[in-house]
Amino acid sequence: MKGEDGLQAQLLEDYRSVDSSTVLAIASDFDLCDPAQMSSLRQILDTLKEAVPFGEATGFDASGASGSNIQSGGLEAGGENDDSISGSGKSMPCWKSETDDTSTGISMSISDLHILDSHTDVPSSRDESPDKSYTSTLDDLDDKSKEAALLGIFPILKEFDIVWALKKYKGDASQAIDELMTQSFLEENGSRHKGIDAFSEGEIAPQALKSKRQKKRKKRRAATEDTGSQEKEETAVSKWETAKQDIDFIASKTEMPEQQVSSLYHKHGGSAKATISAIIEAYRDIYSETDDPVVHVEAYNLKRDFPSANLSDLEILIHLTSPSLPNAHALARRLATSPPTGKSKIQLEFRHAPIDLHETTSPTSSTSAIVPLSPLADPSAAASSYTESRNEYFNRAAAYYRKGKSDPLMGGAAAYYATEGRSYNVLAKQASSAAADILVNQQSSGDQLDLHGVNVKDALRITRERVTGWWVSRQNRENKGIGGGYRIVTGVGHHSEGGRGKLGPAVGKMLIREGWKVEVGVGVLVVRGVVGKR
Repeated sequence: MKGEDGLQAQLLEDYRSVDSSTVLAIASDFDLCDPAQMSSLRQILDTLKEAVPFGEATGFDASGASGSNIQSGGLEAGGENDDSISGSGKSMPCWKSETDDTSTGISMSISDLHILDSHTDVPSSRDESPDKSYTSTLDDLDDKSKEAALLGIFPILKEFDIVWALKKYKGDASQAIDELMTQSFLEENGSRHKGIDAFSEGEIAPQALKSKRQKKRKKRRAATEDTGSQEKEETAVSKWETAKQDIDFIASKTEMPEQQVSSLYHKHGGSAKATISAIIEAYRDIYSETDDPVVHVEAYNLKRDFPSANLSDLEILIHLTSPSLPNAHALARRLATSPPTGKSKIQLEFRHAPIDLHETTSPTSSTSAIVPLSPLADPSAAASSYTESRNEYFNRAAAYYRKGKSDPLMGGAAAYYATEGRSYNVLAKQASSAAADILVNQQSSGDQLDLHGVNVKDALRITRERVTGWWVSRQNRENKGIGGGYRIVTGVGHHSEGGRGKLGPAVGKMLIREGWKVEVGVGVLVVRGVVGKR
């Protein structure tokens, strides 16, 4: 088997008519030991080899040195043809297209492809046209050979660019080369347009008009259309930018996948308010039955800032963005101020009578003691104690909020009790989560997760953690030939309000939304793996 040096020597021997530096430069981009690449290399060299006899017949030097002699007014080799060319006073331009060493290392003189239309003093049709200053032997080749040769000359461009240029100029290789040289320069400098920007409106030829009056009318109409098209283009760009900003805003505040938010956004007519409302409706079944005093207080505070928003919607927003209240505030602002597009559903807002805080139950006469912020050994007892303290603080805060309507000094006391209530709420949630973890560990096994007795929020968190851990361990076991599904027991909901289970639908929706392959049974979910994987 020949080495690389031997193969290069063989190529130089087989293509002696082609300049050796050109052969070596093109061969440097191919693996000569690979038969497939060797075949592709020979196709390119065969095309160049076929073009060489035409160049020799016209007296051109393939090295490109003839370009300087033509520009200086004469050729080194004398003859009648040379005299006629120099005597005509015309100069033949020598074009050279080179790519740097970092791209492909191919260097080729376009003068190899030049021919003369005539060796007399009579100017040809190509000489008379400034747009067609030279012709090429590529015009005598078929379409496939032209494409192969131009791909070798412009390796930085794609095959589509070559085919498009030849089609644009109806197979005229000279004009196609001019176009491709421009595109190659723009591609190397990174300033070439991509996508629909690459199509220039200037290429669309205007239709011929029949009379001067129609021409004037057409000009006025064109001016009006140009103004209108610019306004439409600005409006379209503005709509795309607005849509992207809305999608990024909602995805960042709700921590939902951007692709999912984009689908909802376009489904609801490009309205941020309608999209947020749709997200709220999707989570209403999960959080509607949750009785959390903290959420009620925070929703009440948001309601004061945005009176037009529905209180139940604000509570769901707080659940979605927990523990970030600024995110809930930003979504509520968009929900209350963004104008809806299209028809929206009629929303019924129920206004309940305010709680009658009797003087005997006022904070000043309350005798319940507030538990200090101290850790307890039993998480369940700690959660109960912290929850009781939290409710006490929030009740006091609500009472002072109502008194603050008539006495502004009460606002400070209300803010203080609300802050303390939030501190206890954090501790209550931490203790409740710890108690849920202990309960689940006691009633679960390696391939089964039992969520009985756990609230929806902790169930979602625990399921996400356990399923991820199971999937990682399962991949390790599959290497040893062991594998199976992961069972999640949620119950059928006999002990829930209305006899309807909430854990199963909530956990199932979360798993499907995050890309897990789930089988739904009666009170049981079985995770088989990740969607798209076996």
